[in-house]
Amino acid sequence: MNNMLHEPTALPIRNGLRDLRASLLPLHKSLLEHEKIEYERDRGRSVTPGELVRLALGDPWFGWLRKLSEMIVGIDQLLEDDAASMDDGLLMLQTARALFRPGPDETDFLRRYKAALQRDPASVLAHVQVQRALFTDS
Repeated sequence: MNNMLHEPTALPIRNGLRDLRASLLPLHKSLLEHEKIEYERDRGRSVTPGELVRLALGDPWFGWLRKLSEMIVGIDQLLEDDAASMDDGLLMLQTARALFRPGPDETDFLRRYKAALQRDPASVLAHVQVQRALFTDS
């Protein structure tokens, strides 16, 4: 079937997904570290690495970052799924673009993301790489 993501004709889509994933990882790490610092400042205590994992998975403070976590996992699943179609890959790329695109009905994710970019230079650098992966034609 020529419409599958693992076919040679889908190479630009696969590469786009790989580039996006590679750019999302440092962004997620940077944002998570920034939120950890803010959380510690708010709570007046340090967070251990193990506790950070637990907080990232379940605490509402970190809830907005789960959009990125889910996207990374979704990309991994698509790239490993022999039954994934080119349309599945294109939909994932469109979903990612929509997540980062400002609009009239700004999401909680985008509002918190933009605020984090204002406070965290490392996240800004990672943001630039995500934008390149999302909005540069392969």
